[in-house]
Amino acid sequence: MGPAHAGKVIGWVGMALFGAYGAGAPIGMWVHGHFGFAGIARATVLVPLAALAIVHRIAGVPPGTAKRQPFYRVLGAVKLPGVALTLTSVGYAMITVFITLMFAERGWGGAALALTSMGGGFIVARLFFGHLPDQLGGARVALACVLATAAGQLLIWGAPGAVLACAGAALTGGGYALAFRAFGVEAVRRAPPESRGAAMGAYVAFRDIAMLVSAPLGGLLAQWVGLRSIYRRAQWRRRWRPSPPRR
Repeated sequence: MGPAHAGKVIGWVGMALFGAYGAGAPIGMWVHGHFGFAGIARATVLVPLAALAIVHRIAGVPPGTAKRQPFYRVLGAVKLPGVALTLTSVGYAMITVFITLMFAERGWGGAALALTSMGGGFIVARLFFGHLPDQLGGARVALACVLATAAGQLLIWGAPGAVLACAGAALTGGGYALAFRAFGVEAVRRAPPESRGAAMGAYVAFRDIAMLVSAPLGGLLAQWVGLRSIYRRAQWRRRWRPSPPRR
């Protein structure tokens, strides 16, 4: 599609990905309720086989003949937007890993709806605002999207009920959707034409780093000061509050 449409390509692929996240959570709950964990296991085997049948019918694109740069040079070209993606992906990772545990601890039902809300926010943001990184530039759009992602985390942090927590998840998903796309546009444009595939692979690896690091660090934080500290005030603040006077 060329670098001029890099944002659109990244956007449509990401919409398919998060559409699966949004639909997979409630469908998985239904499968588990009717067929148990064995049904989940069978579904995780059969669904990728269906994807294999689809991929088998896709015509391949002939590889280019230009000399490709070594991967370490491509990695160096995309490291700046890649590191930004790693930091932005922390909120997405925290929702993916800990949102169901937080709902269970607070006694809220419908934890799967939080994941659906995040996927829905992702898709809506890309449908209505996905053209902005190509038009305005990735860095400018990414700044606003990072702020939106942080606002979504703050909303989850202080949510008194499941509805606002789901709204925070949707806002995080929407901000992350455009941030991923905006940083991706910057990464692709920094790479030479013959190495754009390697550039996208290196760029996405920075998100995987966030998933690798955020989950254990979040688990240590939850063990240290409680699960709620991942999204709301740490428990140590409560310890320093003065005790109410005794009557």
